[in-house]
Amino acid sequence: MGDIDRTTQAQATGRQPRVAVIALFGISIVTVLAVLWWAVLPQLGIGNPKMQTAAGVEEMVADLQDELGTTQVVEVSLYDSYAIVTVAVAGSSSRIINYRYAGDFKDVSYKSTRTDDSTQLIDLADVDAAAVLDRIAGAPAEVGLPGGSVLGVDIRLAAAPDGAPYGPYAFIYVDSEFGETGRLQLDLAGRTVDVDKVGE
Repeated sequence: MGDIDRTTQAQATGRQPRVAVIALFGISIVTVLAVLWWAVLPQLGIGNPKMQTAAGVEEMVADLQDELGTTQVVEVSLYDSYAIVTVAVAGSSSRIINYRYAGDFKDVSYKSTRTDDSTQLIDLADVDAAAVLDRIAGAPAEVGLPGGSVLGVDIRLAAAPDGAPYGPYAFIYVDSEFGETGRLQLDLAGRTVDVDKVGE
């Protein structure tokens, strides 16, 4: 019996280091995956919401309400995997905060003051994101750059031609590999307000 006990004890003792190594290896893998998920992949745009889609904008607006308590902004710039969102500081008509949104509003780009006299804000709940962003596909051809690419989409306060009132509009910016540029100006329902064609 004594030999059997010693053999069993030796086997158990031999297994313990292997179990510890496997456990540490498992923890290391989990740690690496966590770092990739939370730090590396967002910087590469992997796993971020697609901000030039209706689903991405709707998610952003919901997060804006949940995290900052509002859906009103000064302006928004939408890129493929992130957005730059400018909001007014509560209780101030001029102070603003810029956030880089890639799934949450924790990344403050900078703080500043508005350079215009307007205190008007844009309620993103009023934007028909699907209608506006559906215009992206045809924007290059509309501005005379059928081989061009969309740089970004802005939603901001601006003037408009033909006596249309100063207010919130969406802008789709297009350029080509030769440095040519064009722009669509839309209302918040996605209807054309103005077309700035290449060369004009």
